[in-house]
Amino acid sequence: MAIFLTVPEDLPNGPLGLLHLADAFERAGQLNLAGSLRRWADELAVARGTYHRQGHLLLVVACYAKWLDTHGRGTSFSTFVNEFGYEEADCSKVYQLLVSPALDLLREVVG
Repeated sequence: MAIFLTVPEDLPNGPLGLLHLADAFERAGQLNLAGSLRRWADELAVARGTYHRQGHLLLVVACYAKWLDTHGRGTSFSTFVNEFGYEEADCSKVYQLLVSPALDLLREVVG
């Protein structure tokens, strides 16, 4: 029986690359990690989730900036939630700590 496994092309060098590889084998059901490897794989999963969430939030900011420009709107928390439609539980925090400062920065840099 052949086992097919997709391994990322950008696999890091060294121990981190081996951990990524071991994690890929475990997710494919071909390996069971234990001890330190299990803990490191768990930490890797948390890091992946964190990076994914960060990327998602940056994409939200970019999409919102484009939406504001397209619709000729100024930004406000109400606009972000009610018109743009960001209704996640963390909407206030995301707007105050990320969206508003990022839009201010974009205005300064881009004009």
